[in-house]
Order: sequence, then C-alpha cells, then structure tokens
Amino acid sequence: MGYYDSATIERIEVLKRFQAEADSADLKVDADFQRILREAQALLEISDQEIADSVSVSRPTVNRWMNGKNLPYNAMRRPILTWINEQLSVKIKRLGGSSRQAASSSVGYGSRSAVLVAKSR
Repeated sequence: MGYYDSATIERIEVLKRFQAEADSADLKVDADFQRILREAQALLEISDQEIADSVSVSRPTVNRWMNGKNLPYNAMRRPILTWINEQLSVKIKRLGGSSRQAASSSVGYGSRSAVLVAKSR
C-alpha cells in the first residue's frame, strides 16, 4: 500500500469519526453547533457561499454563524446537519472509490510491467 492509499484511508477515517461526532452532538448547544459547522466546512473544503446556497440562506448569514454573531434557530439546525452528513457521505464514497481505483491501477501497472519484462527476455 502506497503513501497515497494510506493517506486516503486516513482521510476517510477522519471524515467518518467527524460524522459520528456530529451525529451525537447536542444541536441545542450553540457552541457545539458552531464548532460542527466550522469543522464541516474545513473537512469538506467548502465555502460560505456553498453552504448558503445549499441551505437557502445568504452568504453573510453563514458568515455570521461562523463568527458566532448569530446562529440558526434550533428547528433549522437538524436539516443543516442532515445536509452536512450527506456531503460527508459523498466525500467518503468518492475517496473510497479513488482509493480502490488507485489500488487496482497499481496492480494493473505491476502486472503490465511484469509482462513487458518477460517479453524483453
């Protein structure tokens, strides 16, 4: 297993741990919700605008959430977390696919080089 594969597997594990942590968080606690939102943004590598578009609010509103100036009502927090979980699942699936693809292509490459070596003899 190469460096790329182990780094990808480690990234998947980080995303899965965060997803489990987010699922068990008490969304009524403002600080917990804000932390989850900030960490999700960093892990998913998405902008305030992408979050805003996805949850139907303005970018400045998301910015205020991130800075703790105000936060969404409790009733809106669950749908936001559901969206975050969906994004995490998509990212995990993509990374898992790229990890398997890299592994299969390295196996294919190794087999091909063995055939080329055998032909050159």
